Amino acid sequence: MSHTVDWSKQLIDNFIDLWDWSDLSMNRSIPWNIDLINYYSDKVDFNSLSQNTGIKWTSALIKKFITKWNWKYLSTNNSLPWSLEFIAEFEEYWVWSSERTDFKDIDKNTYKINCLSANTGIKWTLEILEKHYSKIDFWLISLYGSFNYEVLERFRDEFNETRVVDWEYHKFSDFGSEIVDIYRTGWENLACNSNFFISPKNIDFLYSNFVEVKTIHGNFVHDGYYLNVKKNLLEILRDNKIKDFRLSEIIDYELSWGHILINDTFINNSLFEDYLWKYNQAFIKHAF
Repeated sequence: MSHTVDWSKQLIDNFIDLWDWSDLSMNRSIPWNIDLINYYSDKVDFNSLSQNTGIKWTSALIKKFITKWNWKYLSTNNSLPWSLEFIAEFEEYWVWSSERTDFKDIDKNTYKINCLSANTGIKWTLEILEKHYSKIDFWLISLYGSFNYEVLERFRDEFNETRVVDWEYHKFSDFGSEIVDIYRTGWENLACNSNFFISPKNIDFLYSNFVEVKTIHGNFVHDGYYLNVKKNLLEILRDNKIKDFRLSEIIDYELSWGHILINDTFINNSLFEDYLWKYNQAFIKHAF
């Protein structure tokens, strides 16, 4: 309902002692600006404000209350005006990486990683990454970030990093049981990253490169072990969506690579759903 309310200073004043100021500070429909925040500075919840994606964020606004922000939340807020210059302006304040290095004992549906490297709104360019290389967590960027194929080529070694992301319970007859860690590389993170698409600019790189991934072989209680397996990047990313392809390009790749693409999900699903279906709907619309 909040988006239908005509929010004003007078309305807020009329019920000033009744508001839940934490919720109010999170309200995206309120035109929070320097003047309004300053007027209610003893009431607003800066933790909530730091997470508010409806605010028109500016450098001036951040500087005005620079000691009051929750910089962990602000670092993850994808609505800030992210750029090379903006990041450099507050370089000493950002929370660049997470305190956690493994994620096996968390509720993945509710747990949120709050740091700059997990920000989904930053376009990670070569310039930003090179300037702040020592502070950046490339494993998290591979999971959440947006970047082009040049980043993959320039920082390919960083994407090889492996971390624990889950566990499996192994039991074998009366020989007991064991908890076995599941590992994932930065390359495998790309398969979970909704910001990463297969495009004409990166498909050749993905097709021609292989990486080692750590897999579980057998039952650890009996005779199981970790096995490093070489996989093609395009195979790892077979479920990712494709973007910016022309139908003729997909056909050309299919003809030049043969059966490699025939059974891949991203070719079959994207070809029919993203191209032929849309083409068919457009044809029907114009025909009738």
